Amino acid sequence: MEKAVTGWGIHRYGPQSGIERFDDILISELLVKIVSDGRELGSSWCSPMHLDELAVGFLLTSGKITRADELAGIKVDEENQVVYVDLRTLDPRAEKSAEKKPQDVKIYAQDVLDLMKQLLQSSQLHRDTGGVHTVALGQRNQLLIYREDIGRHNAVDKVLGYCLLHGISIEDKVLVLSGRVSSEIMSKAIRMGVKCLVSRSAVTDEACRMAREQGITLLGFTRGARFNIYSGIDRIIVEEE
Repeated sequence: MEKAVTGWGIHRYGPQSGIERFDDILISELLVKIVSDGRELGSSWCSPMHLDELAVGFLLTSGKITRADELAGIKVDEENQVVYVDLRTLDPRAEKSAEKKPQDVKIYAQDVLDLMKQLLQSSQLHRDTGGVHTVALGQRNQLLIYREDIGRHNAVDKVLGYCLLHGISIEDKVLVLSGRVSSEIMSKAIRMGVKCLVSRSAVTDEACRMAREQGITLLGFTRGARFNIYSGIDRIIVEEE
């Protein structure tokens, strides 16, 4: 597996020192292809970590699979930067019979702030390079898992892929993001049954519209002791002093 970062000799300018040589750390980037039965299903420039989860998350959010048992096997070819997936076709009636009662989530306002604080503290790669987005899955006031990538969409796919591979339900948990929530991110969340998204950054108008139509709680600009509620205020619990 390629390293997450690489060292580079660069030059830096400062008002006191002028131009001087500097050893910097840059985030790695590579093109990964996802292949099934000899056919390329997709490709993505991404960070070289957790590529199996990236592939599974991509298959999920692109609608190519909906359940873990549709995935017969997965192999990461690090040398050629290819993830091979073996898919199986299932009887759709089996999926219907396996459906579970939907779960929901409530979250305290303070827990929202605590989750974001943990997210920002979790990413050493971001502190070292400033070059990755971080996405996490949280429950109550604890992060369960986080993933990093140069792309927001990839980081989301990695978290969702991890959840499918490990049988983790998403509906009663919170998706926490460092980056902007666009319609593409919201589409992934809707497809996976996410009920609450918390972002440190902005929210697009289309993402807000989609969240309101689907009854999803969408929070943005979660910074310090504040956040904006764009949709789903009924899931937010405020403790009185």
